[in-house]
Amino acid sequence: MFKLNNLANAYGLDILDFGLLMATTMEWYEHGIINDAQTDGIPLNWGNHQSMVAMLENIAFRRGFGNVLADGAVKAAEQLGPEAQKYVSSCKGMIFGGVDPRVIRGSALCYATASRGADHLRGGILIELPGPGGQPALPPQEALEKYGTTDVLDPASYNKSSGAVFNQDMYTIADCLEICKFITAHNSFGITTDDMAAMLHAVTDMDLDREKMLRTAQRVFTLERAYLVREGITPSDDELKGKWVTGPVKGGRYDGSNMDPEKLQIMLKDYYRARGWDASSGIPTRQTLYLLDLGDIGDDLQQRGFT
Repeated sequence: MFKLNNLANAYGLDILDFGLLMATTMEWYEHGIINDAQTDGIPLNWGNHQSMVAMLENIAFRRGFGNVLADGAVKAAEQLGPEAQKYVSSCKGMIFGGVDPRVIRGSALCYATASRGADHLRGGILIELPGPGGQPALPPQEALEKYGTTDVLDPASYNKSSGAVFNQDMYTIADCLEICKFITAHNSFGITTDDMAAMLHAVTDMDLDREKMLRTAQRVFTLERAYLVREGITPSDDELKGKWVTGPVKGGRYDGSNMDPEKLQIMLKDYYRARGWDASSGIPTRQTLYLLDLGDIGDDLQQRGFT
């Protein structure tokens, strides 16, 4: 692991994406979708770390099968065919970051609506899973005050739009301030929006309260969505794909859990409404854009025929 991390850093490869790519590629190999003849004689059986080291360098230099893998699992699967695509869990061309969304539906919603695909760095609801001893990760009353519902504590619930919006905005504020989002209160502890407003004031003398901070995050997220709409995104791009969506969990505490596609669509429309986007198209409404001082963006979308 240490060697793979060092090599990935040296060659400028994203280590998380490489790890997920290798997991997917090894599954293809184990199921006979690819073989030694295609992989240049490199045996990609599960957990073969020597093969991962060899393949990392082939990917970096686009040698042999490494050239097929160099653009990531989604693009590689397109070349290998439908059977390979079944094993790639992704959204908007980005593979899931090692978190199974069948168990945590709020995080699944964050993945589906993230601006750049299934990105755990753009939002997640970590309090969905219970803490030690099965206790809720957050006191129910605190969850009610923060998210407007205690359903956010239930991993099986599809009532997660308010939690997704709040935590995506929290992540966005952290990005704007260039601080680590994993120390923020998107989980059951960490610095709050008020804390971040105080930090910003101490450094810049800017006087933004909690509501202004959240409004800024909403502007950022809505502007990103408007850009994607202009480039052709539709609600179909907000769908999760692959085996972690189409089949049930096998084994463990959540054995048998799966995603209900109809409920997922209802959750997605609830999310659009919570964002002030059109529930059918996922396009930010003109009213929302004007309320966020993005009227010029609304005018541009209208001229292009989107609103």
